[in-house]
Amino acid sequence: MGKKCAKCGKVLDEWDEKNQFVIGFTRKKAPACGEYSMNLSLCSECFDAIAEGVLQKNGTDRPCTQVPKEGVQTAEEYLRVLQSLKETKGLHYDFRRQYLKAWQGYFMITWAGEASKERFIKLGGGKKMWFDAEIQFEPFVYRIGARAFAGSKNLEAISLGRIGEIGEGAFADCTSLSAVWLPRNLSKVQAGAFRGCINLRFLLFEGKETEWNEKILKGKIVPDGNEPLLEAQRFFDCSL
Repeated sequence: MGKKCAKCGKVLDEWDEKNQFVIGFTRKKAPACGEYSMNLSLCSECFDAIAEGVLQKNGTDRPCTQVPKEGVQTAEEYLRVLQSLKETKGLHYDFRRQYLKAWQGYFMITWAGEASKERFIKLGGGKKMWFDAEIQFEPFVYRIGARAFAGSKNLEAISLGRIGEIGEGAFADCTSLSAVWLPRNLSKVQAGAFRGCINLRFLLFEGKETEWNEKILKGKIVPDGNEPLLEAQRFFDCSL
């Protein structure tokens, strides 16, 4: 008899075995004993059900609003504001699977949701969410989807956490956007991601100037429609 799904007990079929639907989790033990981690093999139905349950719990909190009322002018001031903020809540996510050594989950921001009226948005490095009292599901936010924040007229500055890819038109027509913080692991900015961001003045990059120039040379920053980002004043080694 083959492997069984750790949740429903069904014997894994050929599809499940081939694609290796695996959830990594951390289980709490008695306080004095700490916690331990392991992986569970699941059937595709249980894997999707768990992911959907996590998504339903995510994005329910209101956005963080502890930001200055006015007067942010310089790149240094924007950096200080972004450093002081908590992670923005109220964003909406979709779940995707990608094949690495096994099927692993990641989240994509699909639209701004309750955070669409915020002046400042800060994404965290990843998601740690509980789908029951003991098991912690740890996918990561990798991609901002196409037009996710497009037309957010109040948006003034953004910090993009560990984002790997920014989708086409993701911040298009965010006409108040003045400052963008990008991580060094950024691998792709799609066409028109910052089209129409007429007031974008500052690019705050986590890495060094050579790393940014290499991304441009390798075509990781698609130039079409991203002129506001490419022409912004650049600041390097900006850690949060």
